[in-house]
Amino acid sequence: MTKLQPRRVPTRRLDLSQRVRSFAEIELGYTLAEARAEAERCLHCPAQPCVAACPGGNSVPTFLAALRDGRLEEGVLALRQTSSFPAICSRVCDHPRQCEGACVVARRGEPVAIGRLERFLGDWEQAMGLRPREPGHSTWRRAAVVGAGPCGMAAAALLAERGHEVHLYDSLPAIGGVLAWGIPAFRLPAEVLEVEVARLLALGVTFHGKARLGRDLGLDELFLRGCQAVLLATGAPCPTLLDIPGSQLRGVHTATAVLSAAKLYGERRSGRRVVVIGGGNTAMDAAQTALRLGAEEVTVLYRRSRAELPARHEEVDLVEEEGVRFQFLVAPVRFVADAQGHLASVSCCRMELGAPGPDGRRTPVPVPEDPFDLPADMVVLATGYGPDPHLRDELHGVLLDKRGYIQADPSTGRTSRLGVWAGGDAATGPDTVVSAMAWGRRAASDMDHFLRDEAHVDGLPGGRAG
Repeated sequence: MTKLQPRRVPTRRLDLSQRVRSFAEIELGYTLAEARAEAERCLHCPAQPCVAACPGGNSVPTFLAALRDGRLEEGVLALRQTSSFPAICSRVCDHPRQCEGACVVARRGEPVAIGRLERFLGDWEQAMGLRPREPGHSTWRRAAVVGAGPCGMAAAALLAERGHEVHLYDSLPAIGGVLAWGIPAFRLPAEVLEVEVARLLALGVTFHGKARLGRDLGLDELFLRGCQAVLLATGAPCPTLLDIPGSQLRGVHTATAVLSAAKLYGERRSGRRVVVIGGGNTAMDAAQTALRLGAEEVTVLYRRSRAELPARHEEVDLVEEEGVRFQFLVAPVRFVADAQGHLASVSCCRMELGAPGPDGRRTPVPVPEDPFDLPADMVVLATGYGPDPHLRDELHGVLLDKRGYIQADPSTGRTSRLGVWAGGDAATGPDTVVSAMAWGRRAASDMDHFLRDEAHVDGLPGGRAG
C-alpha cells in the first residue's frame, strides 16, 4: 500500500503591503512543526538525485531524516559535513534548478522544500548559539586565501578546521564579499552573515582587510611571508559596461554601485522612473532595491525572451508581484540626456532570437525598425561581471584563459603554479554563491593534502615556516 505524503507546507512571506517599502527579509521561515511536516515528505529514495544535483553534495536525505525525527543537532552536523554556511546557502541557492529540481516527489506534485528546510536548520543552529567544531591538531602549516567572498570563506573555514594557520585577505575592510555588499538584506539579513563571520574567526582564521592583491600585497610576497599554499578567490568583481552613447550620463549606474550603496552605506534615494538592464539575479535584486529606495516605476529590460531569463524563477515571480514591469526581447541602444545633462530616457530597439551561439543559447539580433524611447531618470546596469584586469601582471606563473579567468582544475582547484590554487568566479566566471563555496571546499581539501606532504611544502619559498 502506497504511503500518502503529507501536503506541502506553504511558503510564508512578509505581506506585500509591508515588504515593498522595507528591507525586512521577505521569507519568514518555517516553525519546527512546519519543518518536520515538510521533511516527512522526503521519500529517502536509494538513488538520491537531490544529492547529485547539489553543487556542494549535501546529504539531503540524511539531514531531512534527522529533522523529521526532531534530531536537530544531528541534522546540523550532517549539513556541516558539506556546507560551511547553511544559513547563508539556503537563502541564496537556486534550489528549484538544483536539488529540488531533481526531487522525485516533484513527479507527482511539488518537490520537497529542501532549501527552506536547510534554512530552518541553519537558523536553528544560529539561534542556539552552537559552537563551530574544534579545529584539528595544528599542522604548523600556513595557508593564504586571497578574497573573502563565498569561495574564500568556505576554503578558509575548511583549512582552519583541518588544523592549518589561515590568513584571509580582502580588498574590503570586512569579510563577505558579494554576501556583504551585493545581496540585499531582504534576501540575506546582515545579522545572518555576521554570525557566520564570527564562527569563521572563532576557528582561528586571521583576517587582513584593505589588502588588495597587486596593490597592497603580491603573490610572491605571500610565500615569502611563510605561506606554503595560496588560494586565489578574487572573484569577478568588475561590472560589464554597455558601449553605447550616453553611458557616462548622470543617472546611469552599475548594479554594484546601487546595491552596495544601499547595503553598506544606507543609501535611501532612488530615481522616480528606473530602468534595470539585465535578466539575472542581480538585476532582480536591483529592481526590488529600487522600489524600496522610493522608485515609483521600475522596468526590467531583457534582450531575450522570458524563457531564457537566468534569474531564479521564484525571484522573478516575487519581483512581478511587487509591481516591477518586464519588457522582453528589448535592448538599449542609447541613453538620452535632458537639457541639464541628466538621463531623461532610454532609446530601445526590439530584438528577435536568431541561431544558437557557442553556448547553445539563441543569439538575440536587432529587429530592423525604428527604436522607441522609454522615459527614465535612472538606469541600473546589471549586464554581468568580469575579472580584475589589474591582476594579470601580478599572477606570476599562473595561466589565464582568453577571457582573463584563472585556469584551474575543477576537481582540485590547482593552477599551473605549484602551491597556488584558484576557485569560484575567479576561475569559472560569474556563477552562483553555492557553486563558489563548493569550489572553495574542493580547493581547500586538496590544499590540505598538499600541506601535509613534506616533499611538496619544503620546495616552496615559504618552506618550513611555522
